[in-house]
Amino acid sequence: MGPLATAGGVTFALLGWQVMRHQQALQLPRRVSDLAPGAKGWRSISSVLSWLVGLTARFSRPRMTHWTDGRRGNLWIGGLILAGGLLMAIPFIGVPLNNTFPALAIAFAALAKLFRDGLMLLVSALWLKISVVYFSFVIWATVVLGGAGWEKLKLWWSAV
Repeated sequence: MGPLATAGGVTFALLGWQVMRHQQALQLPRRVSDLAPGAKGWRSISSVLSWLVGLTARFSRPRMTHWTDGRRGNLWIGGLILAGGLLMAIPFIGVPLNNTFPALAIAFAALAKLFRDGLMLLVSALWLKISVVYFSFVIWATVVLGGAGWEKLKLWWSAV
């Protein structure tokens, strides 16, 4: 994914910052907001999002709303989106799942906001914690094990 994931991560980080600042109308960077999918693209996007919201509506509902509402909710949700975006923006090339865990943290933070669901906020924080642990392990493996150790680790990973 490379540069696309980095640009997406920075965009999410900026959106998280705006949520933290309690801005009602979020603004995307100009290059992102100028992107305009065609009719087929919008149909695909809307069908996937419709399916996703329908699926998550089965288990998400307003609960622990004191964690998701008001300034405190915006600080938590925005902070999780900001941190997930920054982690997603780190250009780890060839590392599996390096964007998946931060993306899950962002997605569950958005669900927390959408459904006013404090439990989704906790799930988002869990995915962010998993992301930090995973990235720490990758950095440790790179620094401590070096090139040869990293190659052995990749072989082990592919065998698992």
